[in-house]
Amino acid sequence: MKMIPMRLSICFLLFFRVAVAQGDYLTGIIKDAVDKTPLEGVHVLNQSDGGTFTQTSGWFKLYVSVGDTLHFSYLGYQNQTLIIREGDSHIEVLLIPQEVQMEVEVVVKTSPIRLAEPIGLGILEQESFLVDEGISLRAGLNRIPGVFMQSGTHNTNRISIRGVGSRSSFGTSKIRLYLDDIPLTSGDGSSAIEDIDPILLETIKVIKGPSAGSFGAGLGGVIQLNPYSRLSNQPLKAEVSYQWGDYQTQRAVYRIRQSSEKAAFQLLSTQTKSDGWRQNSSYNRDILFGSLQLKGENGSDTRFLFNRYVNLAYIPSSINFDDFTQNPWKAAGNWLAMEGYEDYEGIHLGLTHTTAPIFENDQLVVTLKLGGFAGNHQNFEPRPFNTLREQSTVLGSRSYLQGIGKDEDHWLRAFQIGWEAYRQKYLWTTHQASDQVLTSLLSDNQEYRTYYNFFGTWDWNLGPRWFLLTGFNYNRTVFDYTDFFLQDGVDGSGIKKYGGVFSPRISFGYSLGQGITLYGGISHGFSPPSLEETLLPNGAINPDIQPEKGWSIEIGSRGKMIGQKWDYDITFYRMSIYDLLVSKRVEEDQYLGLNAGLTQHLGVETLVQFNPNNHWQLYWSHHFTKYTFEDFVDGENDYSGNPLTGVAPHTLQTGVRMQLPFGLKGILFYEYVDKMPMRDDNSVNSAAYSVVNGRLTYDWRLGEILQLELYAGMNNILDAAYAGMILVNAASFGSSQPRYYYPGLPRNSYGGIKVTVEFP
Repeated sequence: MKMIPMRLSICFLLFFRVAVAQGDYLTGIIKDAVDKTPLEGVHVLNQSDGGTFTQTSGWFKLYVSVGDTLHFSYLGYQNQTLIIREGDSHIEVLLIPQEVQMEVEVVVKTSPIRLAEPIGLGILEQESFLVDEGISLRAGLNRIPGVFMQSGTHNTNRISIRGVGSRSSFGTSKIRLYLDDIPLTSGDGSSAIEDIDPILLETIKVIKGPSAGSFGAGLGGVIQLNPYSRLSNQPLKAEVSYQWGDYQTQRAVYRIRQSSEKAAFQLLSTQTKSDGWRQNSSYNRDILFGSLQLKGENGSDTRFLFNRYVNLAYIPSSINFDDFTQNPWKAAGNWLAMEGYEDYEGIHLGLTHTTAPIFENDQLVVTLKLGGFAGNHQNFEPRPFNTLREQSTVLGSRSYLQGIGKDEDHWLRAFQIGWEAYRQKYLWTTHQASDQVLTSLLSDNQEYRTYYNFFGTWDWNLGPRWFLLTGFNYNRTVFDYTDFFLQDGVDGSGIKKYGGVFSPRISFGYSLGQGITLYGGISHGFSPPSLEETLLPNGAINPDIQPEKGWSIEIGSRGKMIGQKWDYDITFYRMSIYDLLVSKRVEEDQYLGLNAGLTQHLGVETLVQFNPNNHWQLYWSHHFTKYTFEDFVDGENDYSGNPLTGVAPHTLQTGVRMQLPFGLKGILFYEYVDKMPMRDDNSVNSAAYSVVNGRLTYDWRLGEILQLELYAGMNNILDAAYAGMILVNAASFGSSQPRYYYPGLPRNSYGGIKVTVEFP
């Protein structure tokens, strides 16, 4: 079974042929001709290839060919038609109300050819990541080849990109996470994507592998979460949705938003709760999100956003093999006995101001983007071995000069030069507890985590078919640790400074014409140690630990083929990681960090989408890996040559999406994950598994102001038993078995209703 996805990917790569361009996608915006208000629900019909309806902002996307005739119709407005000409790529249509006599012209824009960005890049629109119950981004992110998200519970997730982060203990590390321009990654490299509700996002951008530039130089890459924000004449809208699912899962979403050409705002509240399907796994999450965007008369742009989260999540923890195969609903006995949980809350704040042009001529316009961010996080976590209290405060700035070329033929197309400064004050204590009442103090710690990133990127034009991207990132990181608990006779206080790390990047692209691009590049990256890796088991600073560093080389091709209805993106990469960071669990709440040598990451990423018409889409996303320990000696154990722990040789997601003219749309997709080694000696492997998910949605308008949407879905339709997340190198204490497994959800269903009211 495991060779089938790879063979199909290789056959596709070797034997595809490129056809002459016959069509492409057309985008457009439809507005009222009188007041320029975007019109939602306008029927756009292509006589030769079906049609679609405009979205809330009046936007639509449609597959067209030269010579096609488009018809635009909307209740209360005069019909219009348009014949597609060579080069048409974006249109603006003004529909005239029935009672108005005036003449308008369809504005057609022919966009100059822009070559694809030559890096491991994945972009998801909302329709691609809201494909299940909307609580997690797992299914959407796993559609991007090279990205693998595991979910143990709603509040226990791990994301790895090209194998980086696969060995993290419980969460996501070594991957940079941003909400717009706000870094959500802590000073030690850990991120919690579950604190962001997927419903507030419009797009997700993933940069895979080290890509030194404006988002740092993380070894795993970058995930940028982009909230909905668009300046357009959109009337006030209120949305309310309710959702019900198995295991007493309930979800409510309330949103209000409005925009004009000068201002846009939205306020969103979500409430999610579930009893959980495992023992001790109930979950409650409340999120309040707000954003405001203001456009100045001089062209300046100011944005403010906040994300407030409150979470109470009980912890079933991982279980051993016997319980996983026989009683997966069970919680770990020690966590169940004391009803362990985490009760945390926090806020992210961000403010950016983009100035009016500070320099402008016929070829280039330069602006300055000034940004600041802040955050606070508090956690109370009763655990079987002690009770943890945490408090974190973050302040920082992210600002840069940015230039954009006005002329596609100019030698410099765009650039960014700037900095990102981050300072986190992290306080944590551990206590003995009896019946969840704190008694004696076990530890009292404070750490200041500070880093500075200086970065630059340049987009060079080397001719009509060639272009070049260059960039760099320079980082300095300092951990200042104070141990206030001196009763044990050990003062672990100290300062750990990591020398400046310079990470360069260079990549290129070449257009073959007909929408086909070849690309390649080389980049350097690094990841700092986590908190556990920085400290020795006795609490002292580890004097020998160093950041892990790596180089990545990749080549590939992306574009359109076979009548322009097939999109593909194929990437080959090789990444070498030096001073690999390894966390060894020596006690239930203690870890030892060490640099373990060298790993080699070889991979092939394949993404293919077939769009036969505007109603159907089929996609295939496959990732083949061959990751090995090239040099890894741990004491008397030599693991050199072994496959890297926690990575599947094959992951695959394939599916079909439909969108019919009368308001019915749906998705059905299949996901396959190969077996993974769970110990460095490869003595234990997780089992391969397959999961099938599906969702149907039906929406329609009732009059001018009301829109209803009904939806229902089912996850794990075939009721497969699988590990939703594994714990790499799980330790055993006493006579107990190692607890490797977080069982994945069995078959479960959900359904909901959304009501949208548009105020004239």
